[in-house]
Amino acid sequence: MHAALVVAASALLLAACAPDYSIDEPVDYDGYARELFDLTNELRVDEGLGTLEWNDCLAQMAEPRAQTASTLEYLEHEPMTPSCTEGNMIGENLVRDERNPAGLFDRWVNSASHYQNLVNPGWEVSGVACVPSDQGPTCSQLFEGVAPVPE
Repeated sequence: MHAALVVAASALLLAACAPDYSIDEPVDYDGYARELFDLTNELRVDEGLGTLEWNDCLAQMAEPRAQTASTLEYLEHEPMTPSCTEGNMIGENLVRDERNPAGLFDRWVNSASHYQNLVNPGWEVSGVACVPSDQGPTCSQLFEGVAPVPE
């Protein structure tokens, strides 16, 4: 009897910690993208870096990249050229499969290459786009900035 109560209580606690987006619930993809952007800036502040400015051009550029990635079995980056700012470098984080922006963001933070993109001090602007796929939201976050000049 006691074990059944512990299992039932655990199930209730897990249900209370469920992601913000359930499979049956429609996803606000623009809101999802904005939350990823906000989480990026929170991390940058925590790391003592400046915040990024939202860039509509990069968000528009990210959408077809997310659309393409949503159909691929394995996520892969296509070549890019900086085109939305005067910057000379561009980067991208791609992700799919997570119903909760905070959970997805944690995956980026725990991946060395994605984390480096998030905290690159050369980035000045970013734009994010998320689209639906059979495996959950697929998102592309693009960054542009100026590469440091070697001394």
